[in-house]
Amino acid sequence: MTNCQRKGCDKQAKFGVKLCVPAMGWPIDQHNPLAVLLGYEVCKEHFDEIVPKEWIKDDRMKELFRIAAQALGSDAVPPDFERVFKRSVPIDSKEWQDFLRMRAERESEVTPPSGHFWR
Repeated sequence: MTNCQRKGCDKQAKFGVKLCVPAMGWPIDQHNPLAVLLGYEVCKEHFDEIVPKEWIKDDRMKELFRIAAQALGSDAVPPDFERVFKRSVPIDSKEWQDFLRMRAERESEVTPPSGHFWR
């Protein structure tokens, strides 16, 4: 098993972190909010400490959600960043394992050309 990725924590990671942003003006229980798996594995205590609004302060994260909404054809209703929330994804779940597999495949596709020096 993996250790918690919070700096200085040696506890066993239990959850992956999913950041969710509902659509402006829509009740959360009446639609599927946009969601992004962050690739961050943490113990229960550190999952509880995560403040979703802190993650969404970064303009790049907001842009990611806007692009996702556009790609899904739901950009007519903007994301409501004021109602951002988190969900835990057990690291032994199919959802998390599929995510890790997909991420590993994408990372393996990005290889430097032969003879190229990366700095």
